[in-house]
Amino acid sequence: MGYTKVNLDAGLNLLGQQYVNVGNDTILDIQDIIKSVDIIGHDGLIPQTTLLIWTGSGYTPYFYASSQNAIDWAAEYGEQYLDRSDKWVDGTWDIIPYLVPVTNGLAFWIDTPGKSTFYFSGQVYTPDIATVPLAAGLNLVANPFPINWDIQDFTSTDFIGHDGLIPQSEMLIWDGGGYESCFYASYENAIEWAAEYGDQYLDRGGKWVDGTWNIIIDKKIAPGKGFWINSLTTAELQFQITK
Repeated sequence: MGYTKVNLDAGLNLLGQQYVNVGNDTILDIQDIIKSVDIIGHDGLIPQTTLLIWTGSGYTPYFYASSQNAIDWAAEYGEQYLDRSDKWVDGTWDIIPYLVPVTNGLAFWIDTPGKSTFYFSGQVYTPDIATVPLAAGLNLVANPFPINWDIQDFTSTDFIGHDGLIPQSEMLIWDGGGYESCFYASYENAIEWAAEYGDQYLDRGGKWVDGTWNIIIDKKIAPGKGFWINSLTTAELQFQITK
């Protein structure tokens, strides 16, 4: 079994799910894997920490009910609300069922008004290769393995190539206040850059590059961290461990 402690800053935190169930089932119930011992309490009846799950076109919000939330709800609505303590609930304060999963290799936001600590647990993901399906457009993706992962080791055989000199797939890495953009240079991109700027650009093919088409060096995604992939079409992102 694996166990990860994540320190969250006040505001938006982009996290990822790296664990699985027994048998490498890649879906885990959020009630089981995302816990906190110091969650910011409440404002009247309203929970103050929100989980935002990307649907492909927007977010579905869920809320972390503190013990004080449960006490206030019980006083307002009845003692049956006491069991909401330290649970994720929906907008009507009902406990989220298992049917709302967090999937290995996908990411989500946690928005908290103050610094707090969350704990993730589950079985460590063991395959040598993990494949995350991508839809056309924006995808919230996570490092699925419990190791720091260099972005140059994220590969895809079906990223759309180029539009003139411009790569068509982009990675957006959240730094707590904004995004760093990285672009996936197809081999077609590298050929066109070489024709335009010189043969030294041929080595960019199949690499993540910055906005001036230089190869990005030593950029790693930590375990439990998420990032965006903006893909022109459906594709598959592969994470492979070399042994």
